[in-house]
Amino acid sequence: LMGSLPPKDRRYLDAVLEKRSHDASWAKRRCVLTDTMFALLREDDDTAIKDAIPLREVTRVRAAEASKLEMNDHIDDLQMERMSSLGGGEEDSVQSAPNPARKLKVAQSMSFKKGSSMKDVDTEKHKCNFEIFTEAEGFNSGKVYVLRVRGEAARDEWIRQIEEAAARASEAHFSENSTNIEKAQLWTKSFYDSDTVQLIIAFFICANFIINAAQFEVNPVEGTVEYTFFNDADVAFTHLFGVELVVNLFANWFWEFLADGWSCFDFIVVTVSYISMFSDAPGFSHLRLMRAFRVMRLFGRLRSLRQIITSLTASILPVLNAFLIMFLVTSIYAILGVSFFKDRNEEFFGTFTKSLFTLFQVCTGDGWASDIARPIFAGYDMASEEKYRYNITLAKEHNYLGPDLDGGVVLFFGTFIVVVAWTLLQVVVAVLLDNFTTAANEEKERDARQKSDSDGRVPSVFAIDSLLAVLAHFDTAKDLNDRITCLFEVLDTDDNNSLSYSELSTGLKKIRVSPQISLSREDWDLMTEQGMHANANDEIDLANFLLIMRRQLKLYVQRQMANAVEMVPPENTHASTVLFVLKLLMVGVDDIAEKGLGDRYEADSASAVPIKKRMDNLELKLDKLQGCLEQVLARLPDPALAAPPPPPPLAEEFLSPLRGPSMAWHGFGLGGGDASEASTG
Repeated sequence: LMGSLPPKDRRYLDAVLEKRSHDASWAKRRCVLTDTMFALLREDDDTAIKDAIPLREVTRVRAAEASKLEMNDHIDDLQMERMSSLGGGEEDSVQSAPNPARKLKVAQSMSFKKGSSMKDVDTEKHKCNFEIFTEAEGFNSGKVYVLRVRGEAARDEWIRQIEEAAARASEAHFSENSTNIEKAQLWTKSFYDSDTVQLIIAFFICANFIINAAQFEVNPVEGTVEYTFFNDADVAFTHLFGVELVVNLFANWFWEFLADGWSCFDFIVVTVSYISMFSDAPGFSHLRLMRAFRVMRLFGRLRSLRQIITSLTASILPVLNAFLIMFLVTSIYAILGVSFFKDRNEEFFGTFTKSLFTLFQVCTGDGWASDIARPIFAGYDMASEEKYRYNITLAKEHNYLGPDLDGGVVLFFGTFIVVVAWTLLQVVVAVLLDNFTTAANEEKERDARQKSDSDGRVPSVFAIDSLLAVLAHFDTAKDLNDRITCLFEVLDTDDNNSLSYSELSTGLKKIRVSPQISLSREDWDLMTEQGMHANANDEIDLANFLLIMRRQLKLYVQRQMANAVEMVPPENTHASTVLFVLKLLMVGVDDIAEKGLGDRYEADSASAVPIKKRMDNLELKLDKLQGCLEQVLARLPDPALAAPPPPPPLAEEFLSPLRGPSMAWHGFGLGGGDASEASTG
């Protein structure tokens, strides 16, 4: 499936390196850099390629920060030491390891501790790491490969050779599959998107805005030197932005240009500017005012401004929904206002539109009581009001207290102020703030991912993560079993009730998930735990496939939790604390499963046989006891006691694994779906 190695004259580098697996373990691999791929083989194998990276899909190669990886290895060593202390000795810890891979890892750790010196430890700590990033939609589905060599010189040499080979492979692939126009587009796009060009364009946009502001401040008379200067500057900026639009259109032709809202806005502004420049038709001269909007093109080029505009744009639809509710309520009040107050004030409530605009003024709070509400009171006299309003002394002499309150007017405007101005208008603002905050948080998460990537923190992923993301949306344990069984039946194309590596790898590639799944031989070994779940023909049956997928689903959740912890910004202490506690709980559950139960009650061990028999006998006795209890309760006269009462939650949690098949133990990583394995647990 991975092909074969090319002749030696096409191999640039060939050496044994250490490769980091997704479970933080290191394994020696023979790494061969050719003109088309980076191949990984077993240390002593020259034929079977376990994994391969097409060089044209390599996006970046960089030196990795070794401190974090070394800390993970140090934690693994501490866990092995703890296993040794719990098991009573080094030999016991090796024998109690749950699978051959773990036995080998523990044995290697013990042998290293026995014969190592401080000099050897220092050598291990000073190994240099580098990372190879791949395309998200490529053959390796965006997988990041972490490799380790001895010495910075060797690491830098590998990085340089891989970068040069990847550049040559990409150029050769592009030359073979692209026309001259596409090559020119690629060069133009890289030139246009460069930081230098974007800064120059931003400078011209700011200069154009300053000149426009100065022009409308001076207001030069036509025919003067100032008028000619401002007019020539406007023409120059229009042509300059026209050239920039043509370059952008050519570099991002066609759908990529249309999909960018800022590019479309540039197209509208520049087009309108040219129309107003060359057309003397009536009304077209006012289109030249669109040049004032050119400064808005700056929003698409500055990240901080773009974040605000993007957040506001994402809030448009929810805010429009809130506005619609407020508009409908205001329209109802406008209709009532025309019905009640048309005869009292034709100017404010003569028609529906006049009434609607009047209520809009009321929402703003601009003189709604003195200018709108009071003049339509029943006893309001315009002449008396104008005579005494601004002459308090004269009003006191004639004992003028103004018109009496009109209950209908007060009720109408009072309820409108409370419902619309104080409630619905605040709802609009709340919806705007909520969606703005959500969009701003998403932008911050993207920035955090970019910063995490630049800091060298690579998210942990596995080859089948895109499939596990779909399986994670199960409802019950039975639903998960049904999903995995259905997947097995789909992948088993020859209907022999087993899956080989080639069958699984080919079938997973056909599943429509993003990114596409590319399963390497090394991934197969990790999934089957170095063949522990495979038969003599290196195939897995349905029962082992269920165990494998459940285990991979648990590991997927752990990886997602670890990635989420990495993505939380430092200032968000509450979220980071919650995620850290959840991560500790997962580690504790795994520790209980692997060290407390998995090592003691493993089905292959000799000590598990008597325990299994005792658990089977206990299960049979409990079933008999439950049957007798049901017979006794059925004979009781009270119908309310005809059925046995449900056990308390704690008892139900204890008894459920003993009654037969149960999914309760899957959370601890033991797996299994038949009665014997449940009884063993």
